[in-house]
Amino acid sequence: MRARRSRAAGLLTVAACSTTVGGFAITGSLDKAFAASPISPPVSGPGQNPGQHGQNPGQNGQNPGQKGQNAAPSSLADLASSSVTGTMSPVSGCTGIAGQNFGATYAGNSAVGTATLQTDGCIPFGTPGFPFVMSYSGTFTISTNVGSVSGTVAGQINNQTTSVVPPDVGPVSADLTLTATSGTGVFTGTTGTLNVSLQFPTLGSVAFVGTVTAA
Repeated sequence: MRARRSRAAGLLTVAACSTTVGGFAITGSLDKAFAASPISPPVSGPGQNPGQHGQNPGQNGQNPGQKGQNAAPSSLADLASSSVTGTMSPVSGCTGIAGQNFGATYAGNSAVGTATLQTDGCIPFGTPGFPFVMSYSGTFTISTNVGSVSGTVAGQINNQTTSVVPPDVGPVSADLTLTATSGTGVFTGTTGTLNVSLQFPTLGSVAFVGTVTAA
């Protein structure tokens, strides 16, 4: 973000425009922003029922497919991970200060495999502590090869000064709550909450690491 400091009043002023604050695409005036297996049957005798016994492997071979079609429902705990990496990126079309997405691909448990997290949210006007604290809310989806969950996301992004002149901030952490309201595939009917805790190891970078835990 580039800003002008008033020599007279010593205040930070930003003209109404589109600018960037530590990876946040800010739209409008910051003055406003600051305020606001089956068992085979026994064979009766050697060689008497080889044909019947020989049919069983074929029947047995059908079971894996049947099992796959009737897989047990998964829970949000299957989407938990202690090793999540991704990036935060600005998006347009937000009615608040800035639109932000969090995107990550990570390993869920063996029941679901790779999971892809995507959020779509906004930073509203009037967050107390802005710009060092930014409220965040929107929607999310976590997709896997066996189904997906979606719902709402809410939380906050915590920032730190990256430059005094010109003044700028960058994210250092984010704490998000994902509230699942619907699901598909093995997640059909799944609801509940996931907590996402993220850290940005390099100040001024939008790359993050973190965890996803079931509440």
